[in-house]
Amino acid sequence: MAKTLTIRYTSDTHGYLYPTNYADMQDRPMGLMKLASEFPHDGNTLIIDGGDTIQGSPLTNLYQRLSPEEKAACLSEDTYGTHPIAAMMNLAGYQFVTLGNHDFNYGMAYLDSYLDALHARCVCQNVRRADGSTRFPARVHTLENGLRVGIVGIVTDYVNIWERPEHLSGITIEDPLPAAASALAALKGNVDLTVCVYHGGFERDLASGRTLSATRENVAYRICQELGFDILLTGHQHMSVPGQMVQGTFVVQPSDKGQEFLKVEAAVSDDGAQFSSRTIHAAGPCRPEWLAEFSSMERGAQDWLDEVVGHLPEPMTIDTPLHMAASGNPLADLFNTVQLLASGAQISVTSLANDAAGL
Repeated sequence: MAKTLTIRYTSDTHGYLYPTNYADMQDRPMGLMKLASEFPHDGNTLIIDGGDTIQGSPLTNLYQRLSPEEKAACLSEDTYGTHPIAAMMNLAGYQFVTLGNHDFNYGMAYLDSYLDALHARCVCQNVRRADGSTRFPARVHTLENGLRVGIVGIVTDYVNIWERPEHLSGITIEDPLPAAASALAALKGNVDLTVCVYHGGFERDLASGRTLSATRENVAYRICQELGFDILLTGHQHMSVPGQMVQGTFVVQPSDKGQEFLKVEAAVSDDGAQFSSRTIHAAGPCRPEWLAEFSSMERGAQDWLDEVVGHLPEPMTIDTPLHMAASGNPLADLFNTVQLLASGAQISVTSLANDAAGL
């Protein structure tokens, strides 16, 4: 008789707890609160996140600016801890997380404060201490039905290119491929199923196999080709991959900001393993008690966004990307003007977010 595993997998939530994009007050199909209302808690389910959790939303931007006293007053410390993202993830029942490149943006002390408040275990095999040991090693989790699951986490080593050196004090981030390979070799023979949680994406088109990027920022296709995990949970690209086999590995990736999660199911028997997945979009209501728990911090973020910092003679609105690329845009002009004045440079280049709201 087959033993089954169900995974609820999110990635790149970027601190979006509430169902808002912060450009308006509409209730939108997004945010971890809506997703987590769909999470069951049973002995044969794993709830996993793929990183980029503590940076990105106005709420997380505001929180990291607060004093320790202000942070301590934000939440019920005795019950949930003081980091809002950790508090929400604890309520949601997460068991395993890996780290994303943006999780290092505020430095290791801030990252550790989040991880210390988090009930889930962090797995990130290629993050090493100064002595070379793995800071967040792979784990073996035994389900209620007896299935043994080996869980390895890795993050793109392009963190070393993007991040300020002082934010990586006390650690090194190594090439994820050999780190994952070493962890996988140690798990073989001791588990029934192997799962890699990779904060990185695909360097090849999954339909054609065509190379999309020759850099090492994303190496998910190589992981499938060279390593042989049963399941690969990816992220970083904010690209929906609903579930398919790639070189013998079952792969998925959710979009960002809590818009969806992947329900991955595996059935393991003497004849091998069968995999399937379903994309679950953020659609249902948020639990009232969760909305209430974070309400003071959310009001603070909304009030902060409503502060007037200047006046425009006319709106700076957003057009289609093609039209803005061809004709320019006043919002991009504003950013470039500020960058030129602040830096003293002669040339400035900027880019607008895919979902920029305008001013």
